Amino acid sequence: MWIRSQDKEMLVHAKRLMVLGNKVVNFIEGDDYDLLGEYESDDKAIEVLDKIQNSLLIDIRSAGNYVTIFKMPLEENNNLATTYDDNGNTRCFKCNSKVEGGYCNCFI
Repeated sequence: MWIRSQDKEMLVHAKRLMVLGNKVVNFIEGDDYDLLGEYESDDKAIEVLDKIQNSLLIDIRSAGNYVTIFKMPLEENNNLATTYDDNGNTRCFKCNSKVEGGYCNCFI
């Protein structure tokens, strides 16, 4: 995926995106990374990474492929695999419930 940096000075072929505090970065090698954007909070940086993920999934679905992304649980007993519907909504892979900003209550 190609991403233009927030300051518009870089066009990056992003392969390994990560949130570092309040920054969204693309790791290159070792400790080297491209700074793609810096935000007012860690939570906002995570929201931006979520938007990148959703954009990637829309591109993949447009190509006719099926993708499931597993989000690592916040708690040990709260496992959830998610997928996305045609409208870009996050859905629980098991029960197909819409999941917003958290995890479904069902367990896989």
